[in-house]
Amino acid sequence: LGCGKASPDPRSQPVLLQFSVDGGLKWALLQEFLYSNSSNQAHLVALEIPLRARTSATRLRWWQPSENGHFHSPWVIDKVKSCYAKTRMTLLHASGWGPLEDDFSSTNGRSWLLHPGGTRMPVCGSDGEAFAFIEKSNTRYGITTDISLGPDAFIQFDFSASCSVTSSCYSMSPDTSVHICLCHKYKGSSLTAVHVSAAVELEYSLDLGLTWLPLVRDCLPTSPDCSSYTLQRLLVSDTYNKWGRVTLPVPHYA
Repeated sequence: LGCGKASPDPRSQPVLLQFSVDGGLKWALLQEFLYSNSSNQAHLVALEIPLRARTSATRLRWWQPSENGHFHSPWVIDKVKSCYAKTRMTLLHASGWGPLEDDFSSTNGRSWLLHPGGTRMPVCGSDGEAFAFIEKSNTRYGITTDISLGPDAFIQFDFSASCSVTSSCYSMSPDTSVHICLCHKYKGSSLTAVHVSAAVELEYSLDLGLTWLPLVRDCLPTSPDCSSYTLQRLLVSDTYNKWGRVTLPVPHYA
């Protein structure tokens, strides 16, 4: 809602997502989207279609009322999907490769839903193009499309959180332009990778992206379920200061 770095005009009317089940004669409200100081940042919207709107003749429309025929701020939508889906992540099956396998040699809009701050380019001495997050941005993440997971699924990718070895751990400040090269060779289900200062966290969602949880949980001395204690929830730059392969089994709760 709004384009560019400047905040949208506060006089802008909200955008209404509506549905109709009678050919457009009557429209009911599904969701209202309000303009705000941060609404000009791209974000994912996932909504459950209510039962009364689940028909064979349902129509959707995005509509913005005008103010005396004038619109103060623009709005943009992209990658609209209406389907049955329950799981998001990134995976492999022991019986064979899963539906997501990307080496970023070409643009693949069917595998990645959103990737603000990310671009496809050679970086950090990669062998070919990588999915790179190197520009300064308020938000950096990549979200895959929905993928169905089996009990033996795992995720594997090549990863680098920095292009050089630092003299001390966690020496990068939050405003440093950290080279985050997510998945040079990414194989796996629907997942998001969120940039946290000099670290990247892998998350999964089971409700169409409404809520996200860590894919891997830390094994600490207070965790009775762990056979060994490791801090593995975050991929940090002092550990991944060059290209390395990451292989993680998808836990049962994902």
